[in-house]
Amino acid sequence: MSDNENPTEDRRVDLGHGVFYSKCMWHGSWVAIHEWHRCASRVVPGIYGDGTTAGWIPFNIAAADEVTTGIGPRWEVVQFEPLTLSPSLQCRLCPHHGFIREDRWVPA
Repeated sequence: MSDNENPTEDRRVDLGHGVFYSKCMWHGSWVAIHEWHRCASRVVPGIYGDGTTAGWIPFNIAAADEVTTGIGPRWEVVQFEPLTLSPSLQCRLCPHHGFIREDRWVPA
């Protein structure tokens, strides 16, 4: 079974503090993540049933150019494993703000 056949299977990485990410792949390359948190402005069950919603965080890498052209900011991948991005991530709808450093959420 491919990753796309069961979209409700939780393939998220737990970063702590109630924050998760899941990989977004494009033609076999890791080009972005979905960053999941409980958004104070969106009270919904979500696809995982835990009230988290996702924001799309595209990477500033050549492999992502095709899928991210013309789409707002892109994040620098300092390292893929464990994931570290720069700069910080901030929800546009609620006060959620922090950094992903070495597969951990660091609140700002």
